[in-house]
Amino acid sequence: MQSIFDMDSYSAPVDYLISQYIREYDMSKANINILLYYGMISKEQYQYYYDLPKKQREISIGCLQRDHMEIKDALKHGFVDMRHKFYAANDIKDYDILSVKKDAIFLINKSASNTKFKNVEFVCKNLYTSFYRIDRVEYYYLYDSINKQEKLDVKGLGQYAEEVHRDYMLDFMKYIFCMAQNGQILDCIKDIRELSINMISGNLDPNFYRELNNRAMFRSKIKINGTRFFMQGINCTTSLNDLDPSYNLGILSELYKVYSGIALRR
Repeated sequence: MQSIFDMDSYSAPVDYLISQYIREYDMSKANINILLYYGMISKEQYQYYYDLPKKQREISIGCLQRDHMEIKDALKHGFVDMRHKFYAANDIKDYDILSVKKDAIFLINKSASNTKFKNVEFVCKNLYTSFYRIDRVEYYYLYDSINKQEKLDVKGLGQYAEEVHRDYMLDFMKYIFCMAQNGQILDCIKDIRELSINMISGNLDPNFYRELNNRAMFRSKIKINGTRFFMQGINCTTSLNDLDPSYNLGILSELYKVYSGIALRR
């Protein structure tokens, strides 16, 4: 069985964390720094790639890997090796790790003090105070009352879906996550129930009926040849009662279960 410490991608079996510190450590400009660390490129080549726009740099390094197997192998082993160095230098245990995304490591209630290994540096890119995983989408939330900071980062939706959901389902989730962090669990339960009732009744802005996934489409109750169809947008002739809200209701149901479980344990 592969060790967590060797994995390029890992998600701990954790569905949610509330009022706990989650720190994201990213390997800065990972590809070119690993290649320089192992002597696979010169300092002049490093500077050339460093000065390129990010997308251009990624394409150029991709071409290098395509044309030179030793470059591809060095990166493959280099990511594992650098993560190992980071883990060992900061005495990180498997239970400290929430997730790994190749060049990013998310730690639970753990701060790393040793983050630089020659030219390779792990930077604390983000700090969060709550985490939820629902239907393979990860929600990282920060609420800092002292510094008046709040944000919600979502991994697994994509840029378009985040944009169209920002003022609707995602805004509601920020509101709920904030209340949960402040201990208002019963209010979370009440407001989730109320939103669910209004969604079923067709009383919400149409954008609440977009499915909270990377397609962000509307599912119709109407079937064509026995199959329901999806719409990218709706017009003034579309009735909200013709839209199937079951997907988003399922997400609200998962949150309801989380908070109901917390309430029962109190």
